[in-house]
Amino acid sequence: MIKEQKNIRPKLIFLYIIVVIIKAIIYKYIIIQHK
Repeated sequence: MIKEQKNIRPKLIFLYIIVVIIKAIIYKYIIIQHK
């Protein structure tokens, strides 16, 4: 049980980083399109 909880956290952090990067790319793409 404890090992599973420790393994879940890094995965959630990794997913959060991916989401932030994707949002940043989309945001930059939208700015470029409006210019």
